[in-house]
Formats: sequence, C-alpha cells, structure tokens
Amino acid sequence: MKEEPTTGKSVNDSRDSSELEFVATGGDNVDLLLSIILIFVIILAIATTIYVIASPKESEHFSEFYILGEKQMADDYPNQIIAGLEYPMFIGVGNHEYRNMNYTIETWIMHTEFDNVTNTSTILAMEPLDRQSLILSHNETVVIPYNLSVKDTVYNRVEFLLFNETVPGPEVKGSDRINASYRDLNLWITFS
Repeated sequence: MKEEPTTGKSVNDSRDSSELEFVATGGDNVDLLLSIILIFVIILAIATTIYVIASPKESEHFSEFYILGEKQMADDYPNQIIAGLEYPMFIGVGNHEYRNMNYTIETWIMHTEFDNVTNTSTILAMEPLDRQSLILSHNETVVIPYNLSVKDTVYNRVEFLLFNETVPGPEVKGSDRINASYRDLNLWITFS
C-alpha cells in the first residue's frame, strides 16, 4: 500500500483554520458586523411575519342595505302597482362595522317632480309608511320580509332609509331626512 503524502496538518487543524477565517479573517471586523446585522434582520423578518399572521388588519367598516323583489332577486321589484294591494318584497341589512349596531329602517312614500333642466327631483309630499329597529352583531346579515302597500295614487316614489345609532326627530323631513340617513334606497312606482 502506498501512503499518501501528508501536509503536516491534521483534519482538526484545517477545520480550526477555516473557523478562524469565517469569524475574523485577518482581524476584519466588518464581516463580523455584517453577520450580526444579517442575523438581526432575519430575526426581525420572522417576528414581523408572526405578528402579521397573528393580528390581521381590520378591513373597511360598512353596512349593507338592499331591497329584493318577491323572489329575493334584485330585479323583480314591484314598480307597477295597484293602490291598496300588498306587494311582497325583502329588505336586507348586513353589519360589517366590527361592532354591534343598532339600526332603524324607515319606509316613506313620496310625491316628487323631476326637473329635466336642472336634473334634480323636488319632494312635494312625504309620509311615513313603516319603521322598525334591529340590533345586529358584526358580520350578521338579515333579510326581512316586507309588504309594500301604497293607498294614495298621488305618490310616485318609495324611499327606504337606514339609520345607524341616531335617528332624527319627526320634524326632519324631505331631503334633510334622506341626507341624515346612513344609507338610502328608492323605488319609483306607477299606479295601474
């Protein structure tokens, strides 16, 4: 058997010298400082990732408010009606406010005139039809059955108002009441 020439260094000697080169080559403290900064940045990135996963950000705060027709679709609203008859429909409210909410839903009938020149509607008469209150917790949605009935043919619009927390007094009417609501929807009607 042939023996391999030796360099005079053992395996332990070569490992010790490579460790010394990694830690401080020729007394170079810059590499050591960069290694410490790199380790700190990695720890900070891991901590930030854990924080983001553990505490997700709240998204936008809002309330849903919508009306549906008899088949719970957004396209079969009663718009051609006969005075005094009841027309089934649904009113939907969804709470995405990240807290419990006290809602009040008001339904008003209105007689309005539209001015084509100014592209605005003027409310000539406004009478309350219905009012109901409900409390919803966060992420709770309700769809409430509602029967629409208008007895006087002078009216041409039904206004649905959603108030959160504060409802103005009965002296506030017309556009001021609509503007005071949190959400509003309307349905134009004609009589057969």
